[in-house]
Amino acid sequence: MKQLLMIITCLLALGGSCGPVQAAAGTQAASTVAVQGNHLVDGSGHVLVLVGATRWALEFSCHGDGHDALADFQAMRSWGMNTVRLTLSSAYWLNLAGRCPDYQQTVARAIANAEAAGLLVVPVVQWSEVFPTQASAAGWHGGQQYPMPDASVRQFWQSFLRVYGHDPHLLAELFSEPHDISTEAWAHGGSVSTSNGTYQAVGVQELVSLVNQLAPLMPVIVSGNEWGYRFNGTPALTGNHLVLGTHPYDYRDKQPSTWTQDFGFLAMQHPIVATEYGEFDGGFHYDQQVIRQFSSQYSGMLAWAWVASGGNTDLLQAGSWDGTPSAYGTAIKSAYVVLASSQSAPPPPLPHGALRFRDEFHTPLDRTRWQTCYRWGCTGGNGELEQYRAGQVHVIGDKLDLRAQECQVTVPGKAPMYCSGMVTSAGYFSFEYGYVEARVKVPAGQGLWPAMWLLPILGQPVTELDVFELLGNDPHTLYAGVHWRDATGLHRHAGGAFTEPNFAAGYHVIAVDWRADRADHIAWYVDGQLIRTTTHVDEIPHTPLYLIFNLAVGGSWPGNPNASTPLPADYLIDWVRVWQ
Repeated sequence: MKQLLMIITCLLALGGSCGPVQAAAGTQAASTVAVQGNHLVDGSGHVLVLVGATRWALEFSCHGDGHDALADFQAMRSWGMNTVRLTLSSAYWLNLAGRCPDYQQTVARAIANAEAAGLLVVPVVQWSEVFPTQASAAGWHGGQQYPMPDASVRQFWQSFLRVYGHDPHLLAELFSEPHDISTEAWAHGGSVSTSNGTYQAVGVQELVSLVNQLAPLMPVIVSGNEWGYRFNGTPALTGNHLVLGTHPYDYRDKQPSTWTQDFGFLAMQHPIVATEYGEFDGGFHYDQQVIRQFSSQYSGMLAWAWVASGGNTDLLQAGSWDGTPSAYGTAIKSAYVVLASSQSAPPPPLPHGALRFRDEFHTPLDRTRWQTCYRWGCTGGNGELEQYRAGQVHVIGDKLDLRAQECQVTVPGKAPMYCSGMVTSAGYFSFEYGYVEARVKVPAGQGLWPAMWLLPILGQPVTELDVFELLGNDPHTLYAGVHWRDATGLHRHAGGAFTEPNFAAGYHVIAVDWRADRADHIAWYVDGQLIRTTTHVDEIPHTPLYLIFNLAVGGSWPGNPNASTPLPADYLIDWVRVWQ
């Protein structure tokens, strides 16, 4: 069974709103949120995945629709949500044409109640009004969706951040859906033509810099081009605390097969959140893939939308604001509840402490840190068919490449037919307790057996800590565990399996947490997801261990290669780091 595990942070720290309207005394507010590397983290440094929905109405209604009370946001929490996205109008906020003088108080009340319910809040400019005189003559109502921000959106963020710039529960989403503009205009602004006229757009780079200046610690969500979806071809932005927002909907040109090239290629640089998503046929096939991938590979997803108006993407049953799901919302609620309940152990802290060892493989293999055979020789056990050779180990394009291929080898007592690559830090680096992680891409194919594991430096290898192993004939399943000998000298093993669509399809960050302050605890993670823990006293190593990466071929567990095995095969390591 495929596991859909993710990191859900319980957001129940006491606190209040930074806005002008305060929550009722004794209510609970969301945890803080910040950007750390390519993750979102909470106030304790735990990886945070946003799970939630958009609450629309305030972009086109001066006072909203009346469903921004504490009970409304508590209903969202009952689905396992930790985030609400509020769509706003910059025109209403600035009170253009004097049409909505108390809008800021309405927004403040919504933010205060959402935070009191334990939700993080994502305010976003959904509507603006570039031509207020025309709009007023036509029965002005908050504006409309324009292709790009104009000067009024800049003024909105200047005003909004004077109130909320120090609210640690907010993520500022600059502008919902840039569209019908060039990538250069998306980044840097320029002249934009619409049916109402031509105006000067403000680029997202300028808005990023503005938020960084006025709210130096606040996460800044930048929406992609082409209706907030796509980042390929967009100029690189400069700034701090950047989060990329994308809007995957079930259209032909926004299918999961293209997500990596459309935005996922930036996942190692920035957190990525689906700030809107949905499908329009009433099904769950597309939404299921959004939830699965954005909760495991990215930083979360916010469904469109938490409303009860009878629309085909309404999460709520028409007229029912108490949290009763619509037919469409039922599957999403079930998935969210499973996500919220599947994490029984604390979420993983990002690595911290002293960085004891790292190799980013930007230079040829450092022979003062790695050797290319085991301490005992250049062949493995378990009936394997490979011989490890230094010539099968290369650094290519800032990646360590361990290559397996057919070759002529002669080993007494064995009949190996393959040369392969491995590296080990034996004799150079070892550690006792710590957090070790590596970003790797494994090969698929019958008989291939990539692994990352730890062995003790003293005596025979009576202890083995497997960060991961994978059998090439089943690239969907990763194995993690521990080997040891019990008091009678018998070999023991405890481990588990974790599955996902295809580990060989891309890079994954795989880690094990074995820190000094958790000497009775080991936890394994894949892309920030907890996949296994152990507290069994016999399973916990208490001796220094060293690193091994190897690509075995054949053996009693994976079986031997056959005609279908793609050779040569490459096991790629982007980087490895050890923290203590």
